[in-house]
Amino acid sequence: MFRTILKKLTPINFYWLIFLMPILSVGSQLPPGVQVIFWLFIIVWLATYFIIYLSRGWLTLSAIWLQLGLDAIFSIWLGYPYLFIFTGFFIGSERLEKKSRLSLVGGYYLLAVGLYIGAMLTLKGGDLYEALINGLFIILSLPVAYYSSERWRRHIQIVQDNERLTYIVKKAERERIAQELHDNLGQSFSVLALKAELAKKLLVKDPTLASQQLDDIAKTARADLDLVREIVAGLRKDLLVQTLAQESINLKLVRIGLKTEGEKIALNWPEDIQELSAQVIKEVTTNCIRHSGARYLTIIFSQDDANYYLKASDDGQGFKAKPFKETYGLSGIQKRVASFGGEVSFQNQSGAVIELSLPKKG
Repeated sequence: MFRTILKKLTPINFYWLIFLMPILSVGSQLPPGVQVIFWLFIIVWLATYFIIYLSRGWLTLSAIWLQLGLDAIFSIWLGYPYLFIFTGFFIGSERLEKKSRLSLVGGYYLLAVGLYIGAMLTLKGGDLYEALINGLFIILSLPVAYYSSERWRRHIQIVQDNERLTYIVKKAERERIAQELHDNLGQSFSVLALKAELAKKLLVKDPTLASQQLDDIAKTARADLDLVREIVAGLRKDLLVQTLAQESINLKLVRIGLKTEGEKIALNWPEDIQELSAQVIKEVTTNCIRHSGARYLTIIFSQDDANYYLKASDDGQGFKAKPFKETYGLSGIQKRVASFGGEVSFQNQSGAVIELSLPKKG
């Protein structure tokens, strides 16, 4: 479990803790008895720091509020308001519901700016200029974090859209080649079959052998024609990447962002699995647009030795009606997945969550 947690953290998560050094220095100068309380608060603060990075939903929200309260305690108790910078960054960068974000922003500025001004008024001389500079970090950390995180998310989405467009171009080229095969070679094989049958009727010398050879020619030609048709049919199948590209556009029209994980893995899945996944994604995005009120939709592709997995989750209001499969039209997904011998589940986890697994065919 500890290893799993560490994998979710990056070196940058630990790097920012360097900026705790000033308050640790202040705490080390407290009387021994008071230091016990100080270190207890620091441990709780660090716990909220990592919980925010590792969790989602109500746990993240609770950790941010707790950290905000600890920031206020350090500000009032030690005259050190600068831990608010951390919390402002979290509020600005985390994906939160609109109501939750507004309440946190209000609480942040009420506490952070108010307590900072109080701390600044107690300073004198040269310390005042430094305090003003530090105050700007407190005030601007939240909007800067929000702007940076939104830019990063848009960048990731643009990169993913460009990858999809690249695949679409390749797909279009394959379709062009398929059409060429169908129009030219397909017609040629048809003529070959007709000529072979006609020659069989006209030949008089060793008619038995000629008939056998011509039968083989006709059979081979028809087999080649069937092969061409199969190739064309296979190339014309909807690939998963096309669906993702189109649904990304549809979601953007209603201001819902699409994020995917493991997309490159899914592009190597068998065509029938990709086709089913594309159908599921179309249904999921339709439901997200119509019912969720979400800001983001996340689709995760993964696999193991036995199954292919697809998980779609949004940060909206979730499934409200029960049985919601009928209300949200999700029974179609269940039927499609069942036809492949797979399993699907529908859950509410800070939004709607749909998970399906499809068995690999040995």
